[in-house]
Amino acid sequence: MKTLHLVDTFSLLFKFYYPLKDLHTSKGFNTAWLNAFCRIIQRLYNFKADGLIFALESGSNHRKDLHQDYKANRQAPPHLDEQLPIIFEWIERMGLCALSVAGYESDDVIASLCQHFDAPQIRIFSADKDFFQLVNERVVLFDLSTQSTKGVDFCLEKYKIHPKQFTDYQGLVGDSSDGYKGVRGIGAKGAVQLLQEWGSLENLYAHLDKLPAKLQNALREDREQAFLSKELATLKSDLMFDLKSPPDFPTQNPLLKIQDALAEFEMFALLKQIQLKVNLSPLSTPLNSSQELLDKLANRPTCVVQAQRLKEGVLLGVFFEGEFRAVLLNDLLAPALVQQLYTCALIGYNLKEVFSLLGGVLEGVDFEDISLLAWLDHCYLDNSLNALALSLRLETPAPLEGDTAQIAAAMRHNAPIILKAYEHYKAHLTPPLWELAHNLEYPLLRLLCEMQGHGFLLDLEYLQGLDAEFKQTLAQLEQRIHAQAHTDINPNSAKQWAQFLYTHLGLESKHAIKIKTGLSTNEASLKALQQAYTGQSIQGVEVSKLLSTLLEYRELFKLQSTYVKPLLERQVKGKIHTIFHQTTTASSRLSSSKPNLQNIPMRTPLGQQIARAFIAPKNCMLLGLDYSQMELRLLAHFSGDTNLITAFKERQDIHTNTALALFNDPTQRPLAKAINFGLIYGMGANRLATTLNISLKEAREHIQRYFQAFPTIKGFLEGLKERILEEGQVQTLLGHVRAFNFQGASQKLVADYLREGANTLFQGSASDLMKLAMLAVKDKYPELKMLVQVHDELILEVPKDQADTLAKELKTLMQEIYPLKVPLECHVCLGTNWADLKA
Repeated sequence: MKTLHLVDTFSLLFKFYYPLKDLHTSKGFNTAWLNAFCRIIQRLYNFKADGLIFALESGSNHRKDLHQDYKANRQAPPHLDEQLPIIFEWIERMGLCALSVAGYESDDVIASLCQHFDAPQIRIFSADKDFFQLVNERVVLFDLSTQSTKGVDFCLEKYKIHPKQFTDYQGLVGDSSDGYKGVRGIGAKGAVQLLQEWGSLENLYAHLDKLPAKLQNALREDREQAFLSKELATLKSDLMFDLKSPPDFPTQNPLLKIQDALAEFEMFALLKQIQLKVNLSPLSTPLNSSQELLDKLANRPTCVVQAQRLKEGVLLGVFFEGEFRAVLLNDLLAPALVQQLYTCALIGYNLKEVFSLLGGVLEGVDFEDISLLAWLDHCYLDNSLNALALSLRLETPAPLEGDTAQIAAAMRHNAPIILKAYEHYKAHLTPPLWELAHNLEYPLLRLLCEMQGHGFLLDLEYLQGLDAEFKQTLAQLEQRIHAQAHTDINPNSAKQWAQFLYTHLGLESKHAIKIKTGLSTNEASLKALQQAYTGQSIQGVEVSKLLSTLLEYRELFKLQSTYVKPLLERQVKGKIHTIFHQTTTASSRLSSSKPNLQNIPMRTPLGQQIARAFIAPKNCMLLGLDYSQMELRLLAHFSGDTNLITAFKERQDIHTNTALALFNDPTQRPLAKAINFGLIYGMGANRLATTLNISLKEAREHIQRYFQAFPTIKGFLEGLKERILEEGQVQTLLGHVRAFNFQGASQKLVADYLREGANTLFQGSASDLMKLAMLAVKDKYPELKMLVQVHDELILEVPKDQADTLAKELKTLMQEIYPLKVPLECHVCLGTNWADLKA
């Protein structure tokens, strides 16, 4: 045994816990301590040794018999009691050695283990300075967070005393965190000076008469306390153990033995790090030809289907009747094979992208997409086959990477996993969610696949000109920043700006948001600083003007890097093909990526310049359909508030009505609008105050006045919260489910869940209606091309000569999509580019 690692388990748990203290599963179970423990295990495993022992606390503590105030003020942080039994179970399942001794602390266990074993090198993993008393030529401390060793030299440099003097030092200065005081009036510096001269506490007291009178009196008065403090600080080193030799260091990552538990607590990122690479045996036969697979599919079997784009073409993997076949779709029979495949019942994961690789999806194709079934069942589940398999405790999927043969082998490995997942959801998904998948989400998948395939036409010449203009403006702004700051500073470096603003200029940190690495220089922090230092000049720098230029630069840079450059790089034959996602939000809203067309800031002049690049083809126009005040109409529908229902039926201005009801002043419409939407989104007084930049008192008064004016709405929202608390979930208009676990949740987390629940009811229901509308438009006007959906807005490409007629017909269709208690209202716009629709 050359190297032995001793782990102060609780010390490390506390050290790793605090950055993770808000972590919880999708259902609300706090997992901070579990995550902290797993991070400790993961890091420990990376530091190889010959032996490994975890030291644990016992239920009792002999030091409390010596001093009743010992650690008396320590309280267990939230959730520790409920997670400790799980940690102990995991230690046992992982086969790790964990020791505790009744009446003693883990520190004593470690001190005794250092004496019990004669390993030439012992590393103590702890954040507790008390262990410095054990440090010598063969025993060192190891800081797991900084990965640094702390031995005799470190102790001499930091504390100016030898490790052997550490308990004497503690006797003099005490330890407030452990509840013992030492000698009053003697601090760290004084204690070091005394020990450097007299060596030990005993020798110091033996020569009291040689000390100044004041110091003598202090030492005599607290003599008993000094020696008690030294005794409390001294670790017990003679505890006995049955172990003749230390347990061997684990040969593989111990976390692999609790993968099922890690999946249960949704530690998917960790699981991805630790999973062993799947060993794939090579395919027994080479790739099949299109003709061979055509013949095999003649009987139209149920197939698990996968696809991946390669340099040589699209690789298609098909699993049916216990057999796997892989084909490169690069021959003349490939189209016929895809047509034949589409006559089979298909099962897959993320089939929209599979269909996109196969050239689109035909109406009437029978398919089951387990990514959608999994999302409907568990809307928070990480969007990956790996996470899905882990959640169902299936085999580990293989990544689709490597050469053609390796990817085909991975498809063969993954196909049974996909099939088992489908069988699970077929048996266990609730009938309403199964129906929702087949009647709403699957038809929508077909439509989104078609939208992705069609793409949105770009004005490339205009976009290239915009790219050149933005680059020139950015260069000018950067020069202006350097001139205003009187130094060359990278506009995109958060680290440089934090150093410049908070250290060099000395701006007050109270105006900035605190982040893990220090003080933030994000937009909110910069705007707060800008307002706080308006008109002020520090070291010749006009702070507000400089920050204004920096904010302008960052806005332009973000648009340049997020949209202009990617649009030019990703366009294919003048079109952009964004990817629409059905399974990435808990509220059931659609999202978009590569690029995200839902995030273009349409209300800003710069954002509108981007939107102007999206155009209609020749002889066509863009037609925008935008639902008006959808969430407020849903509030009227769900709450049954007669005033709100009447106002919508009579086409009154809701925000003006609210302004009159709250302030008797129609000019307060913007404030009333913010309050209307804020309450729908579950905002409390704190959030409303921040949003409106008003005092907390004003926010509370606004909310109170609102509920006095609309008592039915107050009753409904309070009832909604009670229902969410009671049922642990919320359902949208069409039945999408978002679950919450309130068991053990903190007060803050409960409030967050209730806000998210209310938000989901309105946003999710609005999304339901938009999905219905999209499918209705597709059903009635199959020839029209749908381009993009942005929350309450839908954009289509329509023939120019039919545009006016279609605008009227589509408006009517959208407004009659679902029978609410109030009428739906849809605004219609026509234009040649996207910005025109917002004019």
